[in-house]
This record gives sequence, C-alpha cells and structure tokens, in this order.
Amino acid sequence: MKNESVLPKLTAMCVLAGLLLFSPACKKKSDGGDGPPTGGSTNLEITGIEPGKGAPGTKVTISGNGFSATASENKVVFSSTEAEVSSATESSLETSVPDGAASGKVSVTVDGETADGPAFTVLEPTATITSVVPDSGKWGDKIIITGENFADFSLDNTVTFNGAEAIVLRSSETELTAEVPKGAGSGPVVVTVNGQPSEGHDFNYLLTVLVSTWAGGAEGYADGQGLTAQFDKPIGIVLDSNGTIYVSDSKNNRIRKIVSDQSRTVSTFAGSGADGDTDGSALSAEFSSPTGLAIGPDGELYVADRTNHKIRKIAPDGTVTTVAGTGTAGFTDGTRAAAQFDLPNDVAVTSDGTIFVADYYNHSIRKITSDGEVSTLAGNGASGFVNGIGSSAQFSGPTGLALSPDETVVYVVDTNNGAIRTVHISTGEVSTLTGVGRVTSSEDGTLDEATFEAPAGIAVDGNGRIYVSQTSGYIRMISNGRVETIAGTGVRGYRDDTGSAAEFDYPFHLTVNQEGTVLFIADNYNNRIRRITVE
Repeated sequence: MKNESVLPKLTAMCVLAGLLLFSPACKKKSDGGDGPPTGGSTNLEITGIEPGKGAPGTKVTISGNGFSATASENKVVFSSTEAEVSSATESSLETSVPDGAASGKVSVTVDGETADGPAFTVLEPTATITSVVPDSGKWGDKIIITGENFADFSLDNTVTFNGAEAIVLRSSETELTAEVPKGAGSGPVVVTVNGQPSEGHDFNYLLTVLVSTWAGGAEGYADGQGLTAQFDKPIGIVLDSNGTIYVSDSKNNRIRKIVSDQSRTVSTFAGSGADGDTDGSALSAEFSSPTGLAIGPDGELYVADRTNHKIRKIAPDGTVTTVAGTGTAGFTDGTRAAAQFDLPNDVAVTSDGTIFVADYYNHSIRKITSDGEVSTLAGNGASGFVNGIGSSAQFSGPTGLALSPDETVVYVVDTNNGAIRTVHISTGEVSTLTGVGRVTSSEDGTLDEATFEAPAGIAVDGNGRIYVSQTSGYIRMISNGRVETIAGTGVRGYRDDTGSAAEFDYPFHLTVNQEGTVLFIADNYNNRIRRITVE
C-alpha cells in the first residue's frame, strides 16, 4: 500500500519538471530567452515627426526610441494607411506619406507593441508644371499650362505670371488655360493648388505699346484744346502727381500747361514770349530757350533756362524767380548769385529740395542745396568718357537727368558718349549703366550689349524701370538688366500707331507716371506732345 501511494506523486513531479524545462523562463541565454526582443521594442515611443504635413509621397522622418534597426520589422501607419519604411535605426525611421492616407495620428508598431505619435496633416498632391505654351505673349493672350495634380475646378487653381494673378479659363488635372494679365512683365509662371505653389518656366511678357498725339499740331503759338493748340520746338516735359503736364515750349520762350482731363486744354503757365531774363509774375516773366523741367517737393516747377545759363523756379501761383546763375556762361561753384553754368539742359529735384543740374557745356553734374549753395557733384569741365569719383569722372554733353525711386542715384543721359551713366549722390561715384560710346546704331540687348544713338531724355517710374528718348527716333526701356525698344522706327516722321510702327521727329525729354503705364514725349520737330501707353 505504501509503494502504490508514492507512484502517483512521482508521476506528477516528472510532468511538472517537463513543463518547466520547455517553458521560455527556463531557456538559456544562448537561446535568447533571457535577452530583449531583437527589435528593441522595450520603451517604444515617438518623439517627433518632421515635417508635420505633406502630400502623398512626401518624405517623413520619425524620431523616437525602441524602433527596430531592421526596416521591415517596423510598421508605420498614417491614420489607418500603412506606409513603407525605407530605412531604420533604433531611434529614427525614414518613410513617405502613402497614397490614400488621411490626416490623423501616426503610429509605429514593433514586435506587437504600438506607440502613437502626433497628428500628421495630409495635403492634396502638389501640382507640377511640365510646359507653358507659348512661352511668350502679350496681355490677354491664352496660354496652356500642362502638368499634374491641378484642380478640376478653375477657381481652385491660382496662376500667376511674374507675380501677377491671371484668369484661369479652363482646367483639368493635367491642363490649365490662363489669360496673360495686363502689365505682368517677364518672369516665372506659378500654379498654386491648395496653398502649395509650383514654379514653372519663365514667361516672356511682350509689351502692348500704342502711340498717339495728346496735344499740338502746326508750328506756332496757340492755347486751346488738344490738337488745336500749337507749340514751337517743345523740349522739356514733366508730369505732376495730379496728372498735369508742364512743357517747356523752347522757341516760344514759354512754359505751357496741359490739364489732366480728357479736354487736354493747353494754356500758358509762365513766360511772356520775349527772349529775355526777367523774374516776376507768370506772364510778365521772360525765359531764353527753356529746356528741362522738374517738380519740387512743394509743387514748385524748376526750369533749366538754357541760354540764360540759369536755374529758374516757378511758384504754384506762377511767380518766377532765379534759383542760381549769373546769366553769364561759366563754370563757377559758390553761392546762388555767384555760381555759373554753361547751357544747363535738365534738372532733377529730390524730396528735400536738393537740385541736380545737367550742365551741358561744362560736361558736369552740378548740385544746388536748399540754401542756394552750388557745387559740382561729378565731372571736371573736360569732355570725356571716364568713370570715377567726383572730379575724376568725365562726361560729354549731359542732357537728361532722373532720380532713382529711393533718391540715392542720379541717372544721366551722357549724350555725346551714347551712354546712360549713374552718379551716387552720397559719394559722387560715377559708373556706366549701359551704352558703349558714341555710335550710329541703337541695338537692344543686355546692358553690356546695348547701344544708343543720340540719347536725350530720361525718366524713371515707381518700379525703377528707366525710359530713354533718342533724337534718332526711338523710345527705349531699361528693365531687368536689358534694353528694349518700345516705340519708334528710327525714321524721322510723324505717325501714330503701335510702338514698332510709330514715328517721331527728334523726340527730346519725356516723363512717365508712377506705374510706368503712360509716357509723354516732347516731340520736338513735330511740335507735338505724344502719348505712349504701355501694357
């Protein structure tokens, strides 16, 4: 009886020993039983996701701890869509947003353990541009843009040409038809869908230029409306902030005024018509071949009174006074009463009242402070073509001046050198912007390539574009490092037409509005004021 009772106990003990022998807790370390899982999922966590938003296909880096160094042992899910892991370390995973993913939390699972990370915002697929056809055109032209991931609804696509928004006429996922916006200028085409911009090819914007006659006709002197008015060799012209045009009617020795409304009424602002040198009230004052004009900060009109060798000023009420000059040709700095000029041809005035003078036969740029002190900013009286600082620089017959929009630079038409020069106001440093010297051609191109035959007037719009008139019959524009002819054929004549077909006869000074959309030119031998619209 005693032996029979021991047998069941021994059997139970053997069964228990066998279970313990094959349990994971009894395995040896060499079998891996006492070590952590291969993937290292102990303390699995996500510490960061970069970027936090993106379209399908966007590469994403997930930072954290406890990842498997074997990419396939990590399961990454964006919301409910699994992503492929391209590379892995125990602290970083590289993946991409999968197709069909929705915005939501990102999770990582390793060896059955899951960690949730921050929410990821899934964006719509980024648009891409493959072609823009044609790649040049005028405003209003229809342009076809091909690519991928455009919006089917036209209004969900934003298309810009050089930053100017276009109207999208038709759209599909792979093609857009857009209309070139007015005044866009040359630059990149950009398509934005769901707030994500995609830049495509540069578009070459072709200007739409129209030339018309604003006032004048037969040679003579007559006030009146538009084409009934008469001028005799107008040279200087300036546009004020209200749109009123002032003209130096050179052979009539008068300053004329053209109102801004469509009546284009021409009147005499100052000058008796006599060739003389008399200050006084508007219609009793005298000038002698007045040329360049500029508007001062308080609305005064400054006049380069050429053959009086003086700078004159006309107050808003028409009263004429002398700013500087003795009335005798010479080259003398000093006080306003002692200073001398030799055929001053143009003036430019800063917002603080400083006056700059293109002193033609002194081949210099002169400066007049608000208290009347005259000095030489650049040039030394000798004719030449030399860059440098102050008196080391040389010009040859400067005729036109204009200020940069920030008033740090004076642009100079260096006529006999066939060049556009710059003078830095603070230092007097002179350099050549464009033009290669005196030539008999007018070639467009880069600043280094362009040539100018007989440049005369210059104007700058609020965007920094520069316009140059040439007495050889062209109107040129300098923009984005290039020189382009916008009007004129180079044949002396009179014809209103598109820019490339219009004709001028000795166009001298010109003026432009802030936007650069309207220019007015003193067409000297045609005795007319011409208007150019640029769109």
